[in-house]
Amino acid sequence: MRRYTLPLAAVLVLASSAAHAQNLITNGDFNAGLTGWSNSAGNVSTHTIGGAFGEVVEVGVGDFNTSLFQSFTLAAPSALGISFNLGVYRDTLNGFGVSSGPWIMGISLEDSGATTVWSSTADAFNATQSGIYTPELSISKATTALPAGTYTLRFTSPTGHGWTILDNISVTAAPEPGTLVLLGLGGLCLARRRRPR
Repeated sequence: MRRYTLPLAAVLVLASSAAHAQNLITNGDFNAGLTGWSNSAGNVSTHTIGGAFGEVVEVGVGDFNTSLFQSFTLAAPSALGISFNLGVYRDTLNGFGVSSGPWIMGISLEDSGATTVWSSTADAFNATQSGIYTPELSISKATTALPAGTYTLRFTSPTGHGWTILDNISVTAAPEPGTLVLLGLGGLCLARRRRPR
């Protein structure tokens, strides 16, 4: 009975590491400016703001429609967790930026053939927003299981407008339960082969 302890512990460690998986996105906090990111129209800029967030990116600076995107590799079939902070430029004192909502940002995943395999939206407008550049909304999205491969995460600002603020972007992979089961069975078989006779 004791010979199964190690492999089962290994499975538990794998399950735990899936819950604390590595961010597949480079420079998701924009502390290195736009390193790792591309955009469709050049209407993107980074700003340093106060508070907990530090550096943020403004997508669609001014009144332009643009998108911000980055590709990453998914090593094994997995569901993805996508999280980020979202807000808008809202200088109510001087009458600039977004004055009313909703302010819908598009989020999508494209495969290596540029086919959209998952998409969602999030409302960037927050009527209680207290600062000009403060992205106060924490957004979390989850995809269904996706096959291994290269994907592009894309954020698209509201059509014909800009002023949308993003920060702390994270994409993490959670291996399918079947993958963990197979790893566990492999560990059990290995332990059975190595037991003393």
